[in-house]
Amino acid sequence: MLQRTSFRSTWLPLGLFVVALAILNIGLYTRLAAQPIEPRFSFPYYETFDTLSEVPYEEFGGDWEIRDQMLVQLSTDGFDLSAFVPIAVTAEQPYGAEATLRYLGGSMGGGIYFNAQQTTSRQKSHMVRFNVDNGQLWLIYGYFGDDSDFIGQGSVPLSMAPDNADPHKLRVEVNENDYDLLIDDAVVAGDIPLNYKGGAVGFITASSQVAFDNIAINEISQSSDVAEQPIEQVTEPVVEPTDEPGSEPTLVTSAPDPIDIEQQRLFGDSFEGPAGGESLWLPITGNWAYQDGTFVQSQTDGFDLSAIYQRPVTYPMTMRATFQHRDGVGGGVLFNIPAPDNKNGGHMIRYIDTGDVIAWGYFDESGVFNGQGSAQVNLPGQAPHTLEIRTQGETYDVYLDNAQLATGIPVNNPTSPSYIGLTSSQSVVAFEQVDVFTNAPSPSIDATESVPTANIDAEAASGNWTVEGSTITQSDVEATDYVAGTGLGGEQFNISADISLPVDNPDAGAGIIFHMQGRDDRGLAHMVRFGSNGQELFWGRYDADGIFTGEGGIPLELAPGETYNLLLSVHTDNFDIQVNGETLVEAIPIQRSSGWIGLVSFSGPVVFSNVNMQLGQ
Repeated sequence: MLQRTSFRSTWLPLGLFVVALAILNIGLYTRLAAQPIEPRFSFPYYETFDTLSEVPYEEFGGDWEIRDQMLVQLSTDGFDLSAFVPIAVTAEQPYGAEATLRYLGGSMGGGIYFNAQQTTSRQKSHMVRFNVDNGQLWLIYGYFGDDSDFIGQGSVPLSMAPDNADPHKLRVEVNENDYDLLIDDAVVAGDIPLNYKGGAVGFITASSQVAFDNIAINEISQSSDVAEQPIEQVTEPVVEPTDEPGSEPTLVTSAPDPIDIEQQRLFGDSFEGPAGGESLWLPITGNWAYQDGTFVQSQTDGFDLSAIYQRPVTYPMTMRATFQHRDGVGGGVLFNIPAPDNKNGGHMIRYIDTGDVIAWGYFDESGVFNGQGSAQVNLPGQAPHTLEIRTQGETYDVYLDNAQLATGIPVNNPTSPSYIGLTSSQSVVAFEQVDVFTNAPSPSIDATESVPTANIDAEAASGNWTVEGSTITQSDVEATDYVAGTGLGGEQFNISADISLPVDNPDAGAGIIFHMQGRDDRGLAHMVRFGSNGQELFWGRYDADGIFTGEGGIPLELAPGETYNLLLSVHTDNFDIQVNGETLVEAIPIQRSSGWIGLVSFSGPVVFSNVNMQLGQ
C-alpha cells in the first residue's frame, strides 16, 4: 500500500537543502566576486617608507616586509605575489603610478598593478612587470581578466642585464583610454588600450625578491606629451616571453640594442581578436584565422601565403614579429609593399623549408622573387622566435632573436609610406605579436663599415675563449687549432676580423673558418689563417672528420703584437683574401656552397676584434 508523502518527511528536508544551497552559493559569490575597494589612502599618494615598520598594504601572497626603508617581497616561490595600495582612483582621472625597483634575488619579476578593481586578488586589473626569459630581460604588460587569466598586450626586450641590481624607476602613465610605460623616465611602450578604468594600484613579484621604494600615485595632465619622449636604454648585453626553454645563452661580443634610441612604438597587435569584428589584416592568399591570441596561417600547401596590414607605415621603421611554427617551417614577414592588396614589389624575409636557413629578397612587379641573401640559423622547432627588420628606407637589417643576421641590404624601390605583411610557405605558422616602431634611426651602413656580429658559445668552442665587449680572446697555448663558432652562416658574404698575434709565441696563428657543417663543427669547412706568428698566410679545408689539408700559402712579414685586418670575400664557387685592404689571393675554389662561420686560433693568446659580416654580393 502506497503511503502519502508527508511535509515533515519530504518537503521540509528538501526546502532546508535548497535554503542551505542558496546560502552557500551567496557565500561563495560574496567570497569569489570582485570586492569593492575600501580606500584608506587618498589621491595623490606618496610613500618612501622612511618612518614605517609595518606593511600598510593589502597583501595577496608572498612575504612582504619593510626593510631598510623599502617595501621588500622576499619569497622566490610562486607568481603574482601581490601587495595592493588601498586607494581608489576615479575612472575619469588621468594619473601616473611609479616605484623604484631594485632586484635582490631569484629571477627578476617585479612590477606594478594599476586600475585594479579590487585589492584582494589580481582579478580585473592591469599589470606591467619585468620578466626573464632565456637569459633576456623583458618588460611584459597586459591585464588579468574577469577569470583572473592573464591576457598579454605586448612585451619589450630590454638591454639591462637580468641580474642588474641597480635601482630603476618603473612608471605607468594612465590616460583616458590607453596607457604608456616608462623605465627611468624613457618611454618603452605607448598607446596601449585600457581594458579596465579607475581603481587601485599595487605591486607584484614573480619568482623573485624585489625591493620597492619612492612610491608615487599622482595626477598627470591629459595632454601629457610623455609618449613623445625618446627611449634611452642602458647598453649591457641582453619573442614575447615563453615558458618553453630556448637555446643555451651565448657570450655576445656586442649585443644590438633591442630598441634603438629615439624609437617610438607606432602600433602593436597581440592578436586577441579584431576590434569590432573587423580585422586590419587582409589575407591575400592562404587560410588565416584568429586562434587563442594568435593569428594563424593553416594552409600547408603553397608558397608565400600572405596577409597585409591595412594601415601604411613610413620610414625609418622597425618591424618586429614573434611567431611559432606548428607544422613545417616557412614563416616570415613582408615590408615595403606598395599596395595593400598585393605582395608584388614588396620585400620578404622568411625561413626556408629546411628550417636552418633564413632568406631575404624582394618580389618584382610581376611577383617573381629575387633573392638577396641568406643566413644559416638554428632549427626553430616549435618555440616562438622573433624576426626583426630595421630600415631607413635605402637599406635594411635583419635580426633573429636579437642576433644580427645581415645589415646594409639594399631596398628595392624604397616606398614610403608602404605596407607590411606576414607570410607562410608550406607550413602552419601562429603569429603571436607584431610591433612596428617609427622614428627609429639606426646607423647608416655601407659595404665598408664595421658592425660587430659574432656570438661565441664559449662552452661549445674548443680552447679557452673569453669575450669582453667587441674583443674575443683565445688564450690556450697548446699547438693545435682551436675553433669557435660565431653563430653566423651564409652562402655569399664578406667576413672580416681584426687579429692581434702575441709578441712572444713564434708558432701562434689566427684566422677565419667558413662553410662549417655545424655551428662549432669544423668538418668540411674552409680555413684561412696567419701562421708562424704572422710570417705566412695559408689556406685549406677540413674533411668530414675535422682533419685539415693545406691547399696553398704565401709568405708575410707581419709584426707580432700589431693588429691586422683579415677579410674573406666568399662567392658561389670561390673566395678571395685581403689583408689590411690589399687583395693577396683571388678565386680560390671552394667545395661547399654554404655553412657556418667561425674563428680559428693556433696556440695563443690571440685576440680578435670587430668581427664583421656582410651578406650577399
